[in-house]
Formats: sequence, C-alpha cells, structure tokens
Amino acid sequence: MGKATLLLLLAVNCQAYFDWEAYFGARPGPFFGPFYPAQNRRFYPTSPREEYAPAPDPFLGSFYPDYPQEKAFTRGPYDSDQRTKSPKRDYQLEELVRKMREADVDKAGPYDYEVDYGYPAGGRNDESDNDLFVNVNETLFKRPVYALLVNLVNRGVFQHDVCENERPLIGARREQLQTLLDTWTNTEVFKLAYEYMNNKGEEHSDSFEELKEFLFDFWFGTYSRCSGRAQGSSGFEHVFTGEWKRGTVGGHHSWVTYYLAQKKGQINYYGYHSQRGKLTGTFQYDWNGFFKETGGFLFGTSPAFDFALFTVCSLTHSGKHGCQFYIDAVKLTVTSFTQSNVDLLQTFIITEKGNEKNNAYV
Repeated sequence: MGKATLLLLLAVNCQAYFDWEAYFGARPGPFFGPFYPAQNRRFYPTSPREEYAPAPDPFLGSFYPDYPQEKAFTRGPYDSDQRTKSPKRDYQLEELVRKMREADVDKAGPYDYEVDYGYPAGGRNDESDNDLFVNVNETLFKRPVYALLVNLVNRGVFQHDVCENERPLIGARREQLQTLLDTWTNTEVFKLAYEYMNNKGEEHSDSFEELKEFLFDFWFGTYSRCSGRAQGSSGFEHVFTGEWKRGTVGGHHSWVTYYLAQKKGQINYYGYHSQRGKLTGTFQYDWNGFFKETGGFLFGTSPAFDFALFTVCSLTHSGKHGCQFYIDAVKLTVTSFTQSNVDLLQTFIITEKGNEKNNAYV
C-alpha cells in the first residue's frame, strides 16, 4: 500500500542548510544577526548571567528576505532533482503548530539545556573542540514521553547499520514499540494533530484508532535501505535513533538521542553550518566513526511533539509544496514525497542547485 514518505528535516527560511560563508563570505546580518570575523563562536547558556556571543534576532518578520525558493531543489535516492516550490501558506497548519507548541507540556524549559555551537564547520575538519550540548537537565528524561525513547536507545532495540536485518516486530519488541506509540499519541499535542488531520479528510484519520494502527506500520515497518540486501531500516529508526551506512550517518533528528550518544562519548562535534539560537541549527559531526555532513534537529521539543509534527507534515503536506509553519516566529519547512508501495520515511535537505557539498542527506 502506498504511504507518504517523510523527507526531513527543517529548512529555516530555506537557508538553514546553505553555507553563506563558503559562497558569499560573512553571513548577512538580517538572516543570522551580527557576524564577527574573528569572534564567530555561538554559545547559548542556561543562565542569563553567563557571557555569550549575541544571538540572532528570533523574529523573522517581513523585513527578512526569504531565500529564493525557486532555486531550491531536493535530492534523494528516489528523487534526483525534485524542485521545491514555495509552499502555499496554510493558516490552519500554522495555527495547529502554534497550539501544539503551546500544548507541549513536556518540552524543555529555557534553562533545561545549554548549547555551544562552537565555530563554523569547514570541510571535514574538526573546527570545534567542544560538545554541542554543554549540559542537559536529565530529570526531563523521567517523563514517559522521554523515558520510553531513552529506554529504546539504551537497550539497542534498533540496529544502526542499515545493512543488518532488523529483528521481527513480535513479542517484547513489538510491545515496547506499541507502548511508545500509545504514550505519544495520548498527548494533547497529538490529539490536536489528529483533529487537524481528521478535519482535512486525511484518508487514514477517519478514527483515532484507525490512525494509530496505520502509524505503527508507517513508522516501525521495516524496509531495505541497502540495495535490497537487508530489511534494516524503518522510519522511526531513521528519524529518531539514526542510521549508519557506508561511513555516513542517516537521519538522527532527535536532540534527545544525539545527546545520549554524546554522553556516551560517541560524538565528535565538528562545528555548525547555521544556527537559530536555542531553537534549531545545522551542524557537522562524527558518530562512532560515521560522518554527518549536515545534521540538525529542533532543540528542547518533546519526542511526542516531533512525532506529531512530522506525522502531520508527511500525511497532509507531502509533495513539492512542502509543509511550512512557524515555531517561536521562525519559519520552518518540512518537505516530503510519496513513494509507492513502500512504508518509508527518508530525509534530505533543501539546497541551492549547484552547491553539491550541501546536498548531504539528513
């Protein structure tokens, strides 16, 4: 059965993944705030008393020009040159995300985590000697929406190597995933998402239980990402826990699972491509010897929020027009495409055509 394919991650005003310094020199102030040629480290502390480089203005009103979307295109293993048009503005979607953000009672507070972007990434060189996360208030992880994800990661429920077959979805493994799905869909955040999808007439959302049943296969169903040799991938693994293939990292779009890997000493952080303070950024790193050219995720959002957001975008705003919304006045876009007869969640970035170094899958 054909399923929508979630192609993450977020584009911030569609220039989040574009390396301005590599092509134009210093980043222009309106997009990224003050630029300091000899002092471009970005540090966002938990304490307002600590010193840090000025953060960019989070407000992106009409003063800020958009990155020319008519020049943007997407690249993926199935879509080699799919041009992304400017998404048609959906005020209902924007209102939904605003309500979801407000209803996300499990999101981290402003002083629950501290990030240090370090220095801009350059090539494959380690430009930053710091970790991305300076500290995290781990009491957050005692909440069910976090604890279930942390448990899955720490117990190694998924294989990271996409060329190794995943274990069957039976017994205790299936029960764990069902419990996680039940918990995340039982949040106010997801209930808002369901109401939106139901009102939109999304084909799998006639009833709440029907949608939950569909989402189990959609997120956890396995498929091959290794030339058909192994059923070693799933949408959930790709997005939330991350994957390894041919020396590179695929997916890995959860700040929680990134932090867990960092805490275990598995992450060597190289530097940032772009940043939006403590909301989101893109960066380069090595994870257990596997390289991530351009990675990124939302900071501080609960896993249930991410799950609901990406589900809505993939099921109601797939295709070339994308899924555009605002979080804390920052414009974000998720682009997704439908692949026939495959339960597949795949990710890539939106870049300016011709800049091949920025076409790394995320």
